[in-house]
Amino acid sequence: MSRHADAGPSGSRSEAEALCAALGAVVWIADPVTGAVLSGSDGAYALLGLPAGDWQRPGFWASHLHPDDRDTTLAARREALDARRDHVLDYRMVAADGAVVWVREAAVFTEHDGASVLRGVMIDVSRERRAERALRRLSQEFDEAQRLARVGTFAHDLGTATVSLSSRSHELLTDVGLAPLSFASLAARIHPDDAATMRRAIDDATAHGRDQVEVEGRVRRDDGRHVHLRAVAHVIRNDAGAPVRVFGTVQDVTEQRVAESASRAHVRLLETLDAVNVAIQGTTDPQALVGDVIAIVLERFGADRAFLARRDQNPVAWVIFYERTRPEWPGGGPGYVICDLDPVFSESLASGRALQYGLDDARGLSVAFLQQYGVVAAYGAALSPAGHGPYVLGLHYCHESTAWSANDERLLQE
Repeated sequence: MSRHADAGPSGSRSEAEALCAALGAVVWIADPVTGAVLSGSDGAYALLGLPAGDWQRPGFWASHLHPDDRDTTLAARREALDARRDHVLDYRMVAADGAVVWVREAAVFTEHDGASVLRGVMIDVSRERRAERALRRLSQEFDEAQRLARVGTFAHDLGTATVSLSSRSHELLTDVGLAPLSFASLAARIHPDDAATMRRAIDDATAHGRDQVEVEGRVRRDDGRHVHLRAVAHVIRNDAGAPVRVFGTVQDVTEQRVAESASRAHVRLLETLDAVNVAIQGTTDPQALVGDVIAIVLERFGADRAFLARRDQNPVAWVIFYERTRPEWPGGGPGYVICDLDPVFSESLASGRALQYGLDDARGLSVAFLQQYGVVAAYGAALSPAGHGPYVLGLHYCHESTAWSANDERLLQE
């Protein structure tokens, strides 16, 4: 590192040297070509425990450089001497008692007794370096604690609309460096279904006088995956009471939410199977049993229409076998010839999953049929019991579209 400096008026040098002595610094004059020390102040003894006269011995300075810094420091000073460039260097030296001393050297080219010289000062910055090292250690320990707890911190400057994230917060969201991000860019990552809730929480904290707010929502990472984050924020206000900064923590609760979702899905599966079991015990009529199961599927999945369709002898004709609907969304009823479900059956059978289709992606089905019966979104699952079928168990959503989770698909298949 280098920095230009002004040597100042020669008449002020004695005062400057006295000031340096009071600060425990070493003032020296060196040959501008070789860098050999020509003279040094009495502060040299305090710095390394060696008298100032020793500093003038050939090779003294280089021999007392710390081994790990010797090559880089010699090269940096040689470069400065060759370019006749004022410089500032930080490096370690070894004192007479073996202690390591961090030194900051500042040197300028100037005139002394009519000759060009290198005039410099050395200051013991060991305490500063120890403090920096301790601060780095604390920062690393803090980062590790955040990583283990899946917690990060953030600071939102309301004046500049920028957000500074801790290293852990960055890991949760982005691969971009640690530079502050715009609030707008972070807000754009919020899942659409959670955006309104999180926006209200922010408004409550900043516009409506609340000093602390807690909110949770899904946020998109750089890789496209959404993580569930829980934020606790504190609003910092100026003397006039206006909010100027929001500081808080953000915690990754994805694993907990996924586990809770899986638990709810398992309970839902057990409840559905229990309802089917009750239906089985309630009748010995196979047709009534299938009808009851279709009614259970309609209710459990919140659909507007549920049906079981069987492929007729004609390979492209599918006939409604059983159907249950909500009163406001009647269907064609048993015996009604439905549109070609071969694409749904084939793809569902091959994937082992329920297949979504609808007006946006009809999957080869008749759009006119979907429009006729008000279908916005639908799901179909292939059933191919031995000696029977094939069948498609279908669900129609007419009042609004719906997004299924993997647990929903698994439940329908089972």
